[in-house]
Amino acid sequence: IQKLHKTKCVYTVKAHEKDINCVTVSPNDKFIITGSLDKTAKVWSADKGNLLGVLRGHKRGIWSARFSPVDQCVLTSSGDALVKLWRLSDYSCIRTYEGHSASVLNCQFTTLGRQVVSCCADGLIKLWDTQTSECVTTLDGHTDKCWALMATEDSIISGAADSLLCFWRDVTAEEEEEEIREEQIQSEQQQELRNLLFDGKLAAAFALSLALNMPYKCLGVAQKIL
Repeated sequence: IQKLHKTKCVYTVKAHEKDINCVTVSPNDKFIITGSLDKTAKVWSADKGNLLGVLRGHKRGIWSARFSPVDQCVLTSSGDALVKLWRLSDYSCIRTYEGHSASVLNCQFTTLGRQVVSCCADGLIKLWDTQTSECVTTLDGHTDKCWALMATEDSIISGAADSLLCFWRDVTAEEEEEEIREEQIQSEQQQELRNLLFDGKLAAAFALSLALNMPYKCLGVAQKIL
């Protein structure tokens, strides 16, 4: 890894008409994307600073812009409460993610580009399916503007104006396993209840049906006892 010692400004570009809010370099270090309060994002060559394309479509300033880690596309978020996905081949908008109710201050690709995560001025964080544009889930852990966002393969880390750092982890697999275990336990208990009824152990069957929250079964067993 080469260390930086002496540096000099290689080129300067009048890139936008208003403030530049974000600068991101592509994974291959060949391109730069900038986002501005002038409502545009621009793609530049990293070596000479040549303008390659302009992304137009947001109605308010752009706060965040990211390159996809796997595809030839970029992601932008804006004060118009929208997140947009753009194709780099022709700089056209191919997806719009709608659901936030305030400025979207940051956005990231996650799960190798299959999902998008974004955070908002109202503190909410949303996870989106990249292809369908559907909101998968909304994370509510902040009470003020959520500015900082980082996504890994199975977690999301967020920081906000409420001074909180939130660590969110994907528990989908764990919840699915727990649901399977609960279904298995319930199935075993219901089989035990059938066995008790077959053996004529009505008192035990009544207690178990009560524990399983089966009122009609309780009533039927009680009638047999009486």
